[in-house]
Amino acid sequence: MTIAVMPPGPIAINSATFVGIRVAGPRGAVVATPGCVLPSCIIVMAFAHVCYHFKGLSAIQGILSGLRSGAGAMIAAAGLGLLFLTLYGSRELPIDFSALNVVSSGILTVVFSFFASGVSTLSGS
Repeated sequence: MTIAVMPPGPIAINSATFVGIRVAGPRGAVVATPGCVLPSCIIVMAFAHVCYHFKGLSAIQGILSGLRSGAGAMIAAAGLGLLFLTLYGSRELPIDFSALNVVSSGILTVVFSFFASGVSTLSGS
């Protein structure tokens, strides 16, 4: 999930192509479009190589487990934000729950890390 959001989206690619055409014509578009996509592809491939090479280390397993739980907590937070927006017309409740947000983020991280480690244990990896 974390790696899935690294490549540029269609707006970034279209913007790079448009700017390339405006600055240097068709050749600029040919250079700008791969220039927008290649850095993230290189980073993802390097990260995949490192993860594959060191996948047996417990530190790498812990890092990946933390990334999985953090991604799950962010998805849950976005879902709660949409729920509040639907129910209350705002992403925030009328009452200040700053301390509750910190506590609930910690609880969600622990819960998602538990499920992430349980799923990887059950799948045999």
